[in-house]
Amino acid sequence: MKKTIKVFMYLFLATILLVITSPVMGIPLINNIVAWRMESELKNIPVPKETKQIQHKSIVGKLNGNGNGMDYLATLVVESKQSLEELQAYYKSHKQGVAIMNQKSDRFNGNPLEHGELVYQKLRDQTEFSNYYTIYFYRSAKSGSILESDIRGH
Repeated sequence: MKKTIKVFMYLFLATILLVITSPVMGIPLINNIVAWRMESELKNIPVPKETKQIQHKSIVGKLNGNGNGMDYLATLVVESKQSLEELQAYYKSHKQGVAIMNQKSDRFNGNPLEHGELVYQKLRDQTEFSNYYTIYFYRSAKSGSILESDIRGH
């Protein structure tokens, strides 16, 4: 009987510990998974001819604006002989909400990222960026969602 009470006591303490740490560890993990899925969607779109994928990255947090909120940004850097307009037409036919911009350095320098930084290590030694483009997908968590309780969104 004492052994059973001891087991229940340990289970009770483990449950309390899980409830306490869940918002601290569980929700950030879920937000990371959302960003990784967005990134995976981008990198799994077949590239057009004369184009190759260079690097993909994502970031989670309060990426722009003021106040609280959880934002997700997934990016894919490509090198292509096609023009920006040709790439825009190609990628928009494959995924809604995708935007493309010229890559000007080894960092993401686009509008949705005001707070935070994305650095592409594979572009670190690059000096000429005329054939490099960043395809990106941005979204925010729904207002009032439990996913906004992640500390990175404040």
